[in-house]
Amino acid sequence: MRVYLDDERSTPEGWVRVYWPDQAIALLRQGGVTEISLDHDLGDDARGTGYDVIAWIEEAVALDGFSPPLIRVHSANPSARLRMEAGIAAIGRLAVQPHEPNRVLWTSSNRSRGADARVRFELTGLGADGGRRRVLDDYRPHYRIRPDYHTSARHRFLDATEVLSGESAEAEVWLLTPEHYPGTLWVGRRLELSEGSRPVGFATVLEVFNPILLGVETPPERI
Repeated sequence: MRVYLDDERSTPEGWVRVYWPDQAIALLRQGGVTEISLDHDLGDDARGTGYDVIAWIEEAVALDGFSPPLIRVHSANPSARLRMEAGIAAIGRLAVQPHEPNRVLWTSSNRSRGADARVRFELTGLGADGGRRRVLDDYRPHYRIRPDYHTSARHRFLDATEVLSGESAEAEVWLLTPEHYPGTLWVGRRLELSEGSRPVGFATVLEVFNPILLGVETPPERI
């Protein structure tokens, strides 16, 4: 099955048309998708973008050993296209690694490995109606770890049960596959957070627990 995610373009012959990320993900879950082509801007960011499909595939490959289909991007949004292609490259790197079924990256209710870092989480994004929005414990946005690399993260708030737009809270953070971006966190680093293509806030690093991720803001000069 070849799946075509788009809100406006004509469906190519031989492709199954879907209009929203959750529809594409449902077909991926069912199995049998050999190729998927993704637009990014779908007319309603509140329902998601094509990048959300990339993020789902990345997590499914990392956590479940999901075998990804051939992924194409046909978006005319140049910055979104670059970001999606970076995500596809990350999926490719994950897919060639042997899957470890007993490897625990995170779980929602019982995090079997320690948190990677402690951060000051700031929610700046508004709701679809322009009003203040609310996020709860276990919130999972994407972190812009490098200019060309975003990764999923899960939060456990330490001094709040919820965070509203314009508010902040301390949180422990679990990042997806930290071994793919070593040395990228240091105390004081402020990272951009997003949901798909939508900026939602920032995270300022207060403490780094995972030695793989520990880096320095300005690497020392080589002697």
